[in-house]
Amino acid sequence: MSRKKLSPEDDRLWQAVTNTVTPLEDRPEGADLPKRRFFEKSLDTTALPSEWYEGMAHPPKPMLDKHIKRQIKRKKRTIDRTLDLHGMNQDQAYTALKAAVENAVKSEIRTLIVVTGKGGRRWTQSESASLWSRKREEFDQFGGVLKRMVPLWLASQDLAPFVHSYSEASKDHGGAGALYVVLRSKPSGKRGGDR
Repeated sequence: MSRKKLSPEDDRLWQAVTNTVTPLEDRPEGADLPKRRFFEKSLDTTALPSEWYEGMAHPPKPMLDKHIKRQIKRKKRTIDRTLDLHGMNQDQAYTALKAAVENAVKSEIRTLIVVTGKGGRRWTQSESASLWSRKREEFDQFGGVLKRMVPLWLASQDLAPFVHSYSEASKDHGGAGALYVVLRSKPSGKRGGDR
């Protein structure tokens, strides 16, 4: 793609601006920032029995079964712990989620609420019309990053052995901005440990 040639007036203005700029002294280039890797660190496996990690873990179900949902609704199943990820970036949130799940398994806790937040609405403008004349529906909407990522993390190789199922929480517990997470009581290869 070729650059558009400046008009004589624009060229004169550009020269006037560049004459006011003082170049920086020779400085060494800054060090490269470390690459972010979200799934690089694995859980500390020494604290949990090796049977949790043996074989292929069944992926968690993205919906709670009726029995568990009814128990939560009727308050016959307690929410043992709440993890609030508000204000965290992806690295912090992933680390906190892994630690919370691991600690819950060690403590024999079964039901968590993970609060992700609904995510701020970000609007992007398309080229079809001017901004002031457009309706809200004409903008692209993107949900929160953590709201999208937490289900993927729960199904990841590190967390799938521990997670039985997860589902959007009821309005009483945060609605679309939170997830119920039900942990396995036994390793995923064992029968009878998922309820």
